[in-house]
Amino acid sequence: MLVGPSLGRGGAERVMADMSKFLSSTGYKVTIITAYDDVDYNYSGNHISLGLVKGSPFLPFQTISAFFRWSILIKRLSPHTIIDSRARRSPIRELLIHLFIYKIKAKKFFVCHRSDLEIYFPRPRILFRHIYKKLTKVISVSNDIENKLNLLGLNNTQTIYNGFDFNISDRVKNSNHSFKDKYVLCVGRMDDYVKQFDHALECYENSILHKNNIHLIFLGQGKLKQSLETYARTLNNSKKIHFMGFVANPYVYFKKAEFLIMTSELEGFPMVLIESLACGTPVVSYDCPTGPREIIQHEKNGLLVKANDKGKMTDSLNRMIEDSELYNKLRANAKNSVAHLSMDKIAAEWKSLIEKV
Repeated sequence: MLVGPSLGRGGAERVMADMSKFLSSTGYKVTIITAYDDVDYNYSGNHISLGLVKGSPFLPFQTISAFFRWSILIKRLSPHTIIDSRARRSPIRELLIHLFIYKIKAKKFFVCHRSDLEIYFPRPRILFRHIYKKLTKVISVSNDIENKLNLLGLNNTQTIYNGFDFNISDRVKNSNHSFKDKYVLCVGRMDDYVKQFDHALECYENSILHKNNIHLIFLGQGKLKQSLETYARTLNNSKKIHFMGFVANPYVYFKKAEFLIMTSELEGFPMVLIESLACGTPVVSYDCPTGPREIIQHEKNGLLVKANDKGKMTDSLNRMIEDSELYNKLRANAKNSVAHLSMDKIAAEWKSLIEKV
């Protein structure tokens, strides 16, 4: 059983959808339980939504109803293994889940997808440390996250990276889109300030990219999209900045981009870097916590930039244009640099873990 918020419009959600496919391919019967009914990614198995509606005035009542429905479902389905990728912000909710839903006998894995452990490790820490130590494993998606978990007193931890289906990038080889000019790419949800897309806009404005007729494209949707568009219109080169919204198949854009820019304040194990490199496109990223330094080999498949240093980011964007020898090397190395993250290899790690513990 896979548990998460939804199957829509997010990196962790895409990872869960992909996980359902590779677990199904290895012989497991997969049921996906989500709080919301959004579905933007292909998945395998049986999907059951608990019926929450974002922004609904009846959300508190829906949450109570979802709790009882989940409790009934888990007793009826009696899963052998539970892999839970939810954020766990509410201590009361998590305590109730552990007391009344996860009391069944099953292998239980909690997955931490982001480096800000406040959303995965509620307070009081002493109580949830005791609860989490009883889990089969707490899975981190990067070594740095696992180190943070260890510092919180957990030793039942293991790192398993997010995998990528290379067949997806291969299938877009002969695909195209309508954008004809050269461009660099930013990808991600626009629901909070963590992605710091305003940094990307400012660095693009101060770089030589637009002077070389290289445009900036954003893929993603969210409540901040309108304010980002408003800010972009104040810039001198606004006509070369484009917001495409959510794109179900972003790989054509990855494939055709000059390079990807990531200016996040924090991450976990950012799929956009893997997706870009898997499509043969190099990356320029802040060295934020956590993930980029475990994906990017500086000056081999991309450039790592001191976190939140917009001046150095601008210099790195310029370097990608000015140093053609470096750029060609990064592009040549891109795809092979993430071959170890293929879905088959990550699936084998999960299968081995589930069967071993």
